[in-house]
Amino acid sequence: MELELTAQTHQTHAGGNTMSLQKRSAAVLLAFSLAALPLIGLPVLGQGAAAAQSAPAAKVNMQPGAGSAGSTVRLSGTGIGSNSDVQIMGGQDERHLAPIGTAKSDARGGVKAQVQVPGNARNGKPYFFGLRANDTTTVATPGFNVRPQATQPRGGA
Repeated sequence: MELELTAQTHQTHAGGNTMSLQKRSAAVLLAFSLAALPLIGLPVLGQGAAAAQSAPAAKVNMQPGAGSAGSTVRLSGTGIGSNSDVQIMGGQDERHLAPIGTAKSDARGGVKAQVQVPGNARNGKPYFFGLRANDTTTVATPGFNVRPQATQPRGGA
């Protein structure tokens, strides 16, 4: 995309310069174009572009990967953002998670938390966990595989 700017100045009676309408229009157009760069996903130098290129991608790991409703799951996250308030998210649909707890990331952007798989998690369906900080949610995939609880045999020989 090429943008051609033409600038013209006019002398005033006092000997100073004034900006022409054409130059003002070009300056406004340039300002709006620069403001739109982050909206279309392009970095703007001086506003975190270098940091965005060097920041590690956030990751969430979960252990174990399967069990019954009520099981304890250990979540560990990296690249979350240093010393950030973190919401622990959960739900049956990875695109629509709800807050189920809170944590705090360390100085390196790491998070460790333990959560329980809710009792209403459906057998045979994955349950997803994620960590949300700084308006970004990172989801552990694949989801936790919810299995029926093992039944204990009743007494008798």
